[in-house]
Amino acid sequence: MSRARLVPVSESPVATVKFYSQALAGGESEGPWTLCPGGLMPSKKFRVLALLSLCMWLVLPGGVIAQIPDPVAAAQVPMPGVGHQYIGLGAETVNPADGSLSFDLPLQPPPGRQLSFPFGIHYNASERFTPTSSGASPSIPWELYPSPPFQINGWSYQLPAYTAQIYQTTSIGQQQQTLYCDHTQNYVFRGFDGVQRSLALGATYPDPNNNAPPSNCNATPNMGSTLHGYSASTPNPYSGWPNQPPLTVADASGTTYQFPSAYEPASSGTASPWGMLAQTITDRNGNQITLSGTNLSGKYLDTLGRQVVSWSSIGSSSGDQLTIAGLGGNIVVKWAQVTEHFPESGHDVADNGHSCVMNPNITSPQNISAVSEIDFPNGQKYSFSYDPTYARPSKIVFPGGGYIRYVWALNSSSASAYEQWTLSAGATASCYLVYDTAAITDRYVSYDGSTEVLHQHFVYTTNWEASTPYVWSTKTATVTSADMLTGQGTVTAYTYGSSLNVSGANDSSLTGNQIPIEQQIVYQDCLPSCGSGHTLKTAHKTWLNSFAILGDQTILDNGQGTATENCYDGNEQVINFYEYGFQGEGAKPADPSCYTTAFQSGSGAYGDPGLTYSAIGPLKRQTTVAYHNFLGSSSPPPTYRERA
Repeated sequence: MSRARLVPVSESPVATVKFYSQALAGGESEGPWTLCPGGLMPSKKFRVLALLSLCMWLVLPGGVIAQIPDPVAAAQVPMPGVGHQYIGLGAETVNPADGSLSFDLPLQPPPGRQLSFPFGIHYNASERFTPTSSGASPSIPWELYPSPPFQINGWSYQLPAYTAQIYQTTSIGQQQQTLYCDHTQNYVFRGFDGVQRSLALGATYPDPNNNAPPSNCNATPNMGSTLHGYSASTPNPYSGWPNQPPLTVADASGTTYQFPSAYEPASSGTASPWGMLAQTITDRNGNQITLSGTNLSGKYLDTLGRQVVSWSSIGSSSGDQLTIAGLGGNIVVKWAQVTEHFPESGHDVADNGHSCVMNPNITSPQNISAVSEIDFPNGQKYSFSYDPTYARPSKIVFPGGGYIRYVWALNSSSASAYEQWTLSAGATASCYLVYDTAAITDRYVSYDGSTEVLHQHFVYTTNWEASTPYVWSTKTATVTSADMLTGQGTVTAYTYGSSLNVSGANDSSLTGNQIPIEQQIVYQDCLPSCGSGHTLKTAHKTWLNSFAILGDQTILDNGQGTATENCYDGNEQVINFYEYGFQGEGAKPADPSCYTTAFQSGSGAYGDPGLTYSAIGPLKRQTTVAYHNFLGSSSPPPTYRERA
């Protein structure tokens, strides 16, 4: 086995490179795990459930997310720390819900004065192409997601930003003149926690460059909202169109993101995106980080005027130069051209009398830009190879030589979309299309660059409603993990329900409105064989929505179970946390009313069977928390109370 050694990028105490172990199989993270200064190393002691540990670069943040102006697609990107179960949760993450791949490389600048700037490089395989009808044809092709300036084909840098879309509609007035109305929609925000959130903002207004009466456009601006613990507001009333109004977003801690006005005129046809970086980020104590530059290249300065991070470009053929405070030189992101083919097919499941279809390879191969290498000033690097059909990463080589490789194939009839096109007589045809998506079917891990020690095989199913065949009822994923050194293995079976995304009146999605959320996860060994082994434990989960878990239960192989339940305030902050023991210790009391109300009304309750109450014991501890009133809610002063 080779013994490559990783050299810190900088010996500065504020920018020392650290490597940490992270369990890869089934999201398990139990240890002990070994600290790995040599890249990918196997732990000296590891459980069969974990199989392997992976060393990764720097400290893992809450999530580093690429961004597109589609609130549903944005909400499906992995959100670590919420309660979802992923595979990897290190530099690379596989989401069993859809077989997609994310890559997150945190590049943490030195801490600031009470306000620090997280930065990183991110990739998500789902945020590139989407089926979109065009012209007068019922044959549905794939089109590249319209992306704002700071994202390319799923790759992006973690920067505080919002994205949105604008489009124009026309109608015929009483005097047979053409009237033009402009619409904004799909506001998606990303702050320092890296999670994408829909802001549910939007406006409809008369196009300022054409003579349309205001009454014709039914001007209904929705320029203020509070969702998922974030408030957003713009000046209201506002009349400065086509300059989009400045935007202010505040999180529950009192940190405020200020975005400037943007000139974005509308044009007829497909909705076009725009995006803005935060001009300032200010915490509740007045510490501030300020943007200098543009979306394409720029830098952020801290309260004292020191440069925190800068970027020269995104997608430059000569490489992007990233400067991180405290490092001894620039990080260089190199790009290459890869070719994507489109073997996916789709079929009509409902229409208005005119059917649609997606034939394999109806879309010509497309050349797209993708990151090929990330070079560090110490000579270490990450490198990426791509699948020749799906143009998604087929191999990621880590510093030290270890790698993870992937096999991609079609996940049949796994997604749906609503499509429209124009008939020759001017009428509009529409259909619901159920289509295939690309997904990871196999994942292999090597810690030394030559010997593969872990193989995981993925099998997916999507079950569709009979009465509404474009709405799926459940999704499943079965992951068989094999330790290729010992021959031991496990099987993890995931069952997903769906949460409906909360969006604004103007918002629309290219991929429906369902977000997978875990309902049940069954962990088995492979004795006597995989698929008929012994159940080690079963997990049940209930949700308020995809951002907030309500209940989390674990039932062991002896039938004994424990659970936790959460209650939230209007800002989706936990205000009551209930911890229950095993049923062998006594009976479970009735659910608190706040939990029952949330479960019955929550968007996560769609098709949710709930927890297994016969496998929950008495209440062991209740924790109550109140929060400061940073978002203008009626929360009392902070108190913390526990009851055993």
